[in-house]
Amino acid sequence: MIGSWFYAGSFLLFLVCFPPLIFAGAVAGADASAASSNTALFLSGIANLALLIFVWNRCSAPELSFWDGLRIISGRNMSGCANITLIYIYPLLFVVYLIALFHSLLSIFQGGDYSRSKWIGLVIPSSRSAAALHPAAAGMKKCPYCAEMIRSEAIVCRFCGRDLPPMESHH
Repeated sequence: MIGSWFYAGSFLLFLVCFPPLIFAGAVAGADASAASSNTALFLSGIANLALLIFVWNRCSAPELSFWDGLRIISGRNMSGCANITLIYIYPLLFVVYLIALFHSLLSIFQGGDYSRSKWIGLVIPSSRSAAALHPAAAGMKKCPYCAEMIRSEAIVCRFCGRDLPPMESHH
């Protein structure tokens, strides 16, 4: 079964690779020179990667990294059917990225804590923030096989489908 890491990872790959290809295609259409097309592809790829690194660094906090936030959003919005999830997860993650980019740019003037707090608020609704950052307090645990967060009472992982070891009782 496809986990949230797949959607988050493939989104990041798409985010880094796709815009430079569009930009290079537009340049190639205007100018038939292969050298200028390759240069445009390279430069737009570097600029796009630098922008992603900027957003990643501005939004990552010790308690919630940018990567973990993308995984939480992906996991929370998985439909259970990969074909259906593929239809809407990438536009959703793109909108989330644009919001993170907006707050990252504002954080230049507001300070780094501004974008970090906005990122945590975007990923985790305020009523659940403490519980999401501290899963054990919210009755959650990590699956020992796929490392996805699942309910403590679960006997089968909803992500990988494997039977879980019995819960240890604390008497």
